[in-house]
Amino acid sequence: MKSYIKIISFIFLLIFSLFLSLANAQLFVLEKKIYIGKKSWGQPLIYGNNIYYASNGDKNDESDEFDALYSFDKNFHIVWKFYSPDGGNTDMNGVVGCKEYILTSADNGYVYAISKKGTLLWKFKCGTHPKSMALYDLDNDGIPDAIVGSESDYIYAISGKNGKLIWKFEAGSWVESSPAIGDINGDGKVEVVVGSDDGYIYAISGETGKLIWKFKTGSWVDSSPAIGDINGDGEVEVVVGSYDNYLYTISGKSGRLLWKFQTEDDIVSSPAIGDINGDGKVEVVVGSDDGYIYAISGETGKLIWKFKTGGGIDSSPVLGDVNGDKKIEVIFGSLDGNIYAVAGNNGKLLWKFKTGEWIYSSPALGDVDRDGKIEMVITSFDGFFYYFKCPYKKGKIIWARWHGDAYGTGALWNALTFAKANNSILINCWQPNPVSVEVLSKLTQIYPATSVLESVKFKVTESPLINKAIEHIALRKAIKLAKEKLKEKIKLKVKRIIRTLSIEAGIKNKQVLNQIYNVIITQIFKEIKELKPIYKIYQLNKVYVFFKYTSSPDIPTRIANLFAKVIENGKI
Repeated sequence: MKSYIKIISFIFLLIFSLFLSLANAQLFVLEKKIYIGKKSWGQPLIYGNNIYYASNGDKNDESDEFDALYSFDKNFHIVWKFYSPDGGNTDMNGVVGCKEYILTSADNGYVYAISKKGTLLWKFKCGTHPKSMALYDLDNDGIPDAIVGSESDYIYAISGKNGKLIWKFEAGSWVESSPAIGDINGDGKVEVVVGSDDGYIYAISGETGKLIWKFKTGSWVDSSPAIGDINGDGEVEVVVGSYDNYLYTISGKSGRLLWKFQTEDDIVSSPAIGDINGDGKVEVVVGSDDGYIYAISGETGKLIWKFKTGGGIDSSPVLGDVNGDKKIEVIFGSLDGNIYAVAGNNGKLLWKFKTGEWIYSSPALGDVDRDGKIEMVITSFDGFFYYFKCPYKKGKIIWARWHGDAYGTGALWNALTFAKANNSILINCWQPNPVSVEVLSKLTQIYPATSVLESVKFKVTESPLINKAIEHIALRKAIKLAKEKLKEKIKLKVKRIIRTLSIEAGIKNKQVLNQIYNVIITQIFKEIKELKPIYKIYQLNKVYVFFKYTSSPDIPTRIANLFAKVIENGKI
């Protein structure tokens, strides 16, 4: 009997292993490819049901018919193309996006804000070859602003509302590294972190554009920094590569070196960060021109695994469980012309696809058509934009594109919420957070935000019930809904308490009860309006004062006292 069980178990394991090997062999299936020019080293963006890509066209440093920002629909059909209207070298560089607009740039020095319909909203001239870009609402006017670096040696903060300059910061050389944005030092304000070809990493105030700290590497820095709690100490670190062959992890608070990891060649690739092996800790994944992709412990800076390709790796990796096996895959391109997917837990090859030329571009992941399966897009120097689909139901994505999210903030906490929102209708109201979920959760001691939405369960169209405010605290639409729902909850609670008190007082006249209710509810909302939150934390102060009245155990007593005053005096 035992021998039969062993045989059956062996057959089951064999079939399961065969299934996994077949699944890995077909991790992605090529659906379509479209020719968009041979000088294709940009970073595509999957944003909701659309795909965007800015092409350098067929000729480097010259204008040609393929120099454009392309918008594709969920079926990978071109919806529109935007061409630079300003002449000169019209090679397009990179793309980031928000609900209000898509941002791209051209080598003629212009940055363009484009509507979702492909029309120009505003433009800004910022020297030559602006290739560095990110979005964030720096001036708190409700519209994300553009933060752009260029070969004029400046980093510019540009109003997303009208394209006017907010501030500019002068680095010591070209800025091709794109900025990471978030509260890196715990002061409650947003910082901009960016590298330069002078070898420095700069931390700049997002509010004023003034230098906070700078850190010197041994060579140019074209790699774009990532930010997050890399080592589990509860603080934010900055991770970035340099042409001196090193990957650096720097304290966000002080700008002090925490650890560095040496590869055998330049690091142009921008690091991706996240838990790729299921150990509950953050790993850093980055490519090098030595041909290896490296997985490094965020805690210690020690090598976990490395995988060798046939060419340098300037492509920035993406991270996600694309086939639903509850394991993270690492996906990237190489100058050997291949796209690779390797296992996050051990670095073993799972899948590769050969294109016709070098790959500088980084992949992007997302469920564009909302069929529950992951799509992947990437470009090659063969001139084609490739569109792949994974045939299996998707799992969790933790780093969906170059620099993590649509805004390009480079923050781990934003990468996680963006990947989740991007696969649903929530993408229409997603915004980046200035701090991580871990930091927000600590702040619930001041603002019990978790309880707010646990008390007011609501749906955002197709989304499941949202029970934690800290999970989607950046969704202003959700905050507005929470506030409205809490108002209704207060009114209902007041009515119920008045009904109970009226029975005890022997009051049966509905008109009288309505008058009592109107007086009391007016007073309640007046008191709420006069309450001053003791600590302003981003959006939380908008819901805190209402939470006080929905969850406080003192509210029945307060309403009873108001009820007694109305009965006694006819007013409060």
